[in-house]
Amino acid sequence: MKKWEELTIYEQMANIGSEVSRMFSWQKKKKAELAQNAAERALELVAKTRDDSKNIQYMAELRTLQNLISDFADEDSPQPKTNPESLKKYLLAYGLAVRA
Repeated sequence: MKKWEELTIYEQMANIGSEVSRMFSWQKKKKAELAQNAAERALELVAKTRDDSKNIQYMAELRTLQNLISDFADEDSPQPKTNPESLKKYLLAYGLAVRA
């Protein structure tokens, strides 16, 4: 398996999307601990992506993504500015780009 820094931004974002999708799936099934684990992993991957120097032009987008994931993961957080389906579709586009 490639190191995180060797992945393209599309591959990195697709991996983040997989964790976000898991988070929403576990939330829907009322499995709070598993949802939290997926959220934490997604946030770790966002942090790794932000630390990757080739992604400097994506910093604002990554900060927004980090905030959205945190908001969705925290049930006490105010309502996020987007809905889960919009976030999933946004991240799915990266997965589709990787497959193309």
